[in-house]
Amino acid sequence: FLDKHCLELIALFSNTIQEAYNAVGIIIRAKNKQEKKYGRVLIAEDWQEEIETTLRKVYHKIKTDAKIKNVDNYMFGAFCTTFENCLLQL
Repeated sequence: FLDKHCLELIALFSNTIQEAYNAVGIIIRAKNKQEKKYGRVLIAEDWQEEIETTLRKVYHKIKTDAKIKNVDNYMFGAFCTTFENCLLQL
C-alpha cells in the first residue's frame, strides 16, 4: 500500500513502532472514508507521490505549528483531503 519512501518517512518521525503503526492506520482510514464517500476504489500505488508530499507537509506542520493539539486529527484531515483530490482526478 505505501512505498518504501513513505514508510521510511513515517519511521523517521515516529518515536515508537506503535506511533508508526498508528500513522499508517490513519492513512488507511482516510483512504477508506473517501472511497466510501465517492463509491470508487483508489489504487494507492498510483498516488505515492501525493501521499509522500502530504506526509512531508503534515510532519513539517506538526513540528513547526504549536497550535496543532491533536496530531491524529490533523493527519486524518490532511489525508482525507489528499485522497478526495486524487479521487476527483480519476
